[in-house]
Amino acid sequence: GSALMCTAPGLPALLAGHAVYGAGIGLAMHAAPAYIAETSPPSVRGLLISLKEVAIVGGILLGYLAAYGLGGHEGAWRE
Repeated sequence: GSALMCTAPGLPALLAGHAVYGAGIGLAMHAAPAYIAETSPPSVRGLLISLKEVAIVGGILLGYLAAYGLGGHEGAWRE
């Protein structure tokens, strides 16, 4: 998906790349908890799955904080 988006000659190829990339992310988001649940000991299974979710939400928060820190002033990335 990423390679297709990077080399897209036009909008249809770019949209196809986004669809492939999105499908991959969707599958990974469903496969990772199942893998963790199958391979971890029962005593820490819930903790490990919860930590995965905390890491995802923490990454999203860091992205928002970075956008906030880089925006709203002269030369901001989104002007």
